[in-house]
This record gives sequence, structure tokens and C-alpha cells, in this order.
Amino acid sequence: VYKRQPLISVAAALGLPVPDSSPAGGKIRVVVYSHQGAQYGLVVERILDIVRADAPVSRCTNRPGIAGSSVVGNRVTDFLDVPALVSVSGVVSYHSAENWGLF
Repeated sequence: VYKRQPLISVAAALGLPVPDSSPAGGKIRVVVYSHQGAQYGLVVERILDIVRADAPVSRCTNRPGIAGSSVVGNRVTDFLDVPALVSVSGVVSYHSAENWGLF
């Protein structure tokens, strides 16, 4: 159960097509991101794997929302620039909204 946190579609924030249909059972996959006291739910189509690894990241400057890429577990993996995704999404965190007296 997520309490009052905005949801951001990663696909939409990256300018990718967003699937029209909801997943089976009406459930969505959400990765929770916390930043400066605010939490955001990043809606993803799927989670392939969860890996903890030290990997050198090649910085990427021509792909908005992508911080860079690296090889992790024999796969090329893009690393999201989550603060940039939050910024382009236009969402206001509930934490900030409460501070502004909106909730």
C-alpha cells in the first residue's frame, strides 16, 4: 500500500510509448524513489532483475532521463537520471504540496 505519493510513468517521462492496457489483475509495478524527504512511485512495465554491482558508468548527455550505461551481468544496462525524470514529469511531491498548504 502506497500512501500519498505521486506516480510517474518512466516510459512517458522518457518519451517512449506507454502501454494502453493495464497489466493482468490491474496491478502495476512501482519502484519507490526517495529524494529530499519526498517519495515518488516510478511506474515501470517490468522489472527484469535486481542487482547490486559496482560498475563504471559511461555518461550519456544526449538522452534526456538517462544518466549513462554500463555492462551489468553481461547485459548493457541504462541508468536512469531519476531527478531529471521527476523534473520533466511535472509532478509536485505531496511533501512539497503539504508545505505549500495544498493538502
